[in-house]
Amino acid sequence: MNPKRIGFLGFEDVAASNLTGAADVFAAAVLDGGYGNRISCYQICTIGFTSECFRAESGITFRPDSTLEAVSELDTIVVPGGNGLRKPLVVERIADWILARVNQTRHVAVIGAGIYAVAPTGLLDGREVTTNRRYASDVVRCFPKLRLDSTRQLVRDGAFYTSSGPRAAIDLSLASIEEDYGRHVALAAAQEFVAPSLNGNGQHKLPSPVVFDSQPADRLRNSSPGLCEIYTKTVQSMLWRGEHACRPVISLVPLKAYLAARRRRHTANHT
Repeated sequence: MNPKRIGFLGFEDVAASNLTGAADVFAAAVLDGGYGNRISCYQICTIGFTSECFRAESGITFRPDSTLEAVSELDTIVVPGGNGLRKPLVVERIADWILARVNQTRHVAVIGAGIYAVAPTGLLDGREVTTNRRYASDVVRCFPKLRLDSTRQLVRDGAFYTSSGPRAAIDLSLASIEEDYGRHVALAAAQEFVAPSLNGNGQHKLPSPVVFDSQPADRLRNSSPGLCEIYTKTVQSMLWRGEHACRPVISLVPLKAYLAARRRRHTANHT
C-alpha cells in the first residue's frame, strides 16, 4: 500500500499550530501489517516557497521537504493560516499554485485564516465554508460569493474542506482518516490526541461529539453518528471497565472486510 501524500504549505509567519496539529494526526494513522510491522497511511510533506527555512509566527523554524515548483503529485493540499497571509504577494503565489494543481489533487483543506489564500482562486465561490469567527465578517466583505457560516467548526463541500482553526483542524484530520481508511483507523489515531477531562468531582468528563459538517444543519439530526461520538462511547465503555488505555490493533484483512461492509451499508441507505 502506498501512503497518501499530504502537502502542508509553509510560508513566513505561518501559524505553527495549523501545521503541526493536523500533521501529527495524519502521521498517527497506521495499519498493522502483521509481524509487528506498522504501515503509515499518509506521507507528510512540508512545502515552502523556496528550499530555505521559513519561520512561523511563534518563532519556530521549519525546513521544507519540497518547494512549490518541485513538489510531486499530492493527494491533499492543506493551507494553514497565519499573519504571513496579510502580504498580497504571498496570497497571490499560493492562489496561483493551487489553481495549477487543483485538477491533480483529490482534496484541498483550509485551516482558519488559510481561507484568505484559497478564496481568491474562485474555487470556493458558491460553496459552503467556515472560518474563525474573529475574521468572519471580513471574509464575507472580501469574498461575498462564499456561503460562509462561522458557527460551524468543520465543513466539507465537494473536494474542499474548511475548518475554523487549529483545534477544528485536528477533527478535520480525523474525519479525513475516517473517510479514507474507516472509523477503526481514525479511532486509533484519535486516542493519541483526544482524552476525557476531569469534572469538579475528579471524575472523567467525556468530550462532546463533533460532527464533520458536510451537509446542512437541519439534515445532521438524521445523519449517522460522527467519529467523535463513537470515540466518546468507546471511552465511556473503557472507563466502565476500569481501563485507562486502549489502542485498537488494525490488521489489513479485517479492515478490508470492515470497509466492504461499510460500503454495502452506505449503498443500501442511499437506494
